[in-house]
Amino acid sequence: MNFFGVPRALCGALFFALLGTGCWSPGPSPQDEQKDPYFIVGSNRVRGRDFRGAIEAFTHSLENNPRSSAAHFELAILNEQQEKDFAAAIYHYQRFLALQPASDKAEIVKARMDGCKQELAKSSLMLIAPPSQLREIEALKESLQKLTLERDDLRKQLAIAQARAGRDFVNPSNAPVVPPKPAPRPPGTPPGPTPPPPTPSPGTAATAQTGTPKPAEAAGRRTHTVKAGETPGSIAKQHGIPVSKLLDANPGLDPKRMRIGQSLKLPPAKRP
Repeated sequence: MNFFGVPRALCGALFFALLGTGCWSPGPSPQDEQKDPYFIVGSNRVRGRDFRGAIEAFTHSLENNPRSSAAHFELAILNEQQEKDFAAAIYHYQRFLALQPASDKAEIVKARMDGCKQELAKSSLMLIAPPSQLREIEALKESLQKLTLERDDLRKQLAIAQARAGRDFVNPSNAPVVPPKPAPRPPGTPPGPTPPPPTPSPGTAATAQTGTPKPAEAAGRRTHTVKAGETPGSIAKQHGIPVSKLLDANPGLDPKRMRIGQSLKLPPAKRP
């Protein structure tokens, strides 16, 4: 009988019994990590937007428990988004993945870590670029900022102009028609509808346009106002005179360049 076999069996049974009863644990769970006093302080400071104070509190939480994956995750987020310390963010992301490789946040953490590496690569390129290129980059940034401000200002001006145009615009088809005011009645005229003004005859057109005619004009001088589509022939036919007489009464008249509203002299009418 092997006497050394009994203690070994008893030790193995005791080891598995301790595992089954939970007396031995590899470390606190993420929920227990978040109960750390410094972790609670850090979470409250994040809500109060005291990001520097939150980083300090989460760092103390790691000092109490270096295997706190929750503290590593919070420090990674703060260093990436607030401090722009991408190297520190990558370190804490890597520690989180090492402690919690099967976490539901693992894919998100890997994507964020890749983004931090890209930002580090950009910073490295900026450091090795010559000073002349750095100055050009800064000048381009300033120009871009100015153009952005000018664009925003133009958009505001356009919005104000459009609002003003919409307020002042009046559709002519919907504009109200204002009737003309009636002419004043002569003294002693009985009330009633105002009689229409007398229609002037062709011979008195010049009188209506120029006022009171002179005796010579009233005696025999007549005029005609050119209308759209009229020609010397149609005017002469309208007044019963030869075209040659009409042209003689208006020397220098160009029949091809008559204007609407132009006044033509008519030869004296034949007396009966």
